[in-house]
Amino acid sequence: MASAANKTTKITTYLDHLSGTVPASTYHSHKRDLTVYRCWCEKHGIAPEHARDEQVACFVEDCLISSNHSVDTVYGRLCTVANYLAVATGDDPELVKVQIASELNMGAAPEVDTLKNRIWHPINEGRCLDETTRETVEALFDHLRQRRFGSRTHVFAEILADTMSPVGPVQRINLSNIDLDKSVVEVELSDQFLASQAGLVTERSVEISATTSEPLKIYLDYERKASHENGRRPLFTSSRGRSSSCTLRRSVKKESETAITYSPHSANVQQESSGDQNRSPEHYSVTPSDIRWCAIADLVN
Repeated sequence: MASAANKTTKITTYLDHLSGTVPASTYHSHKRDLTVYRCWCEKHGIAPEHARDEQVACFVEDCLISSNHSVDTVYGRLCTVANYLAVATGDDPELVKVQIASELNMGAAPEVDTLKNRIWHPINEGRCLDETTRETVEALFDHLRQRRFGSRTHVFAEILADTMSPVGPVQRINLSNIDLDKSVVEVELSDQFLASQAGLVTERSVEISATTSEPLKIYLDYERKASHENGRRPLFTSSRGRSSSCTLRRSVKKESETAITYSPHSANVQQESSGDQNRSPEHYSVTPSDIRWCAIADLVN
């Protein structure tokens, strides 16, 4: 939980914990990168655990331009710093990394451009900045809010957008992770992150919007099928128990294909898709990843 992160804000404490939980090679790599980061922060009068995104971006640019380190080396260093800052703030390392990258100055140097594009690949080279995809995502939310209010798919999509998490952590949310009075949901961190692997931060608390909490209440009162799983009460359920990630993905796809037929954007979407007016509804389907990365793009743009 995020509360555990508050005890581990200093780099020395963070490294002490890692030393007993990760392989020696990983520990020494992180120690080396964080020592460089700490020295840079001290030189500029910045507390390492409280550095702002734009300050960390300056550190990254210095590593690339002044220190002449390779893009691969600095990318690894940024991932290390993002893991550390995620522990210090109780945030998602992926979001920390993307937000820092958003502050990198395109055009400062070719290496900076390369690094930023590498981190922003899901945004720039994916579909979430494509106007057609944005309109299909908007059409999906309009459809869910108008015609499927309080349904499982509606709540799933809203929580995806609020938390900006991958499908898995959202699919694994239990009723015990939700506090409607405070409009907060606790979401697991992916175990691909070192901070999570080491047990420093395994979940984070995210404030949910009114557009999420209202349909969530309806879903809990009327739509959710009662289910228990090893003593847990899953949020997203079917008649067979916890809804699988595949089931949730399919439900988003199905509703998005229906949504585009109602959307005022429908004509625009078809005109913008290479002039092919005969494409099937599947061409306009939305994935949970589209929802997530569109939300992240909105956060950093």
